[in-house]
Amino acid sequence: MTINRYLFTIHSWFGLITGIFLLMLGLSGSLLIFKEELDHSFYHDLLTVKPQEIPLSLDSLYKITVKHYPNLDGMA
Repeated sequence: MTINRYLFTIHSWFGLITGIFLLMLGLSGSLLIFKEELDHSFYHDLLTVKPQEIPLSLDSLYKITVKHYPNLDGMA
């Protein structure tokens, strides 16, 4: 095996490893950039609120919360 062939083989392996790293970097960056759009498309049903009853006042919501969680701090 000549030195040129040996260097070409090393260059090919390093290129493959670097290419895989750059592919993962690009995909993860795309996921971060399009996070809002992906959340909206994947979790549309979970992120949509459908009112089913009469809206409650803030005072009644506060009383319900204190009743269910009596030791909750910071709700004064």
